[in-house]
Amino acid sequence: MSLRLPVDHVGILGASASRMAECWRRLGFHVVGPADLKSGARGDEQELGQRSAHIMFPGDYIELTSVNPPRPDHHLARFFDRPLGIRLMILASRDIGSDHHRCQQAGLEPGDVQDASRAVEGSGTARFRWFALPATRFSDTLVCYVQHLTPDLVFDDDMAQHPIGAVGLSRLVYKAPSLPAVYQRLPGGNGGLIVEAEAEDDAHRRYRVAQDADTGFAVVGIRISSRKRAGDLLRSAGIPHWSNDGCIGVDPSHTGGIGLLLESP
Repeated sequence: MSLRLPVDHVGILGASASRMAECWRRLGFHVVGPADLKSGARGDEQELGQRSAHIMFPGDYIELTSVNPPRPDHHLARFFDRPLGIRLMILASRDIGSDHHRCQQAGLEPGDVQDASRAVEGSGTARFRWFALPATRFSDTLVCYVQHLTPDLVFDDDMAQHPIGAVGLSRLVYKAPSLPAVYQRLPGGNGGLIVEAEAEDDAHRRYRVAQDADTGFAVVGIRISSRKRAGDLLRSAGIPHWSNDGCIGVDPSHTGGIGLLLESP
């Protein structure tokens, strides 16, 4: 089973945003940051103890994030004793109040709408509103909706130029025999990113992700402009990779532990 969701960005939780940023730069991505995240309305913002770097594309992005020290009251606390990897799936909203109501109507018990901000390197402070869905519904991933209040700061063409030729997200793969049915209840329409499931053995064979008992999103797909360009860059950097059904698979030891699929047109 697969579906499409309007994914704004996916977040990879690791021990150090700085180390993950260097890892992805070596892969041929332009990485912005990391920078500290803050929560709250303008003039009353609080540090979250969380740092994030960003890999930007024209309409979506990847967040590389870490929490230090790992506070028990942090909104990512439930993942601190689990394998690090893709732990955030943030859905795009054009009207955060409307989507909050739609989630209530779907019985998803959304949390309160909150204000937040982050510094954008060389541009200013990006501001947005968001709400989270509860762990009782989504135990493996923090699922949120976000509405950007300053989209021009976030989606800047200059930040979306990557040596490897990456142009955007293409899919998310959930490591389990099937995708939890609750994902089908998420508001968002028919467009967006492919979200699908892959059994553990198949995920290990195709993407070389670790075989363990932990479920959740384990693979991210990224569209690239040229398979040759990407392959040449990976070879010159000495990064193990292989052909994967006409695409390129990258060894998880060079991505922070997640499966990476580079998909050409």
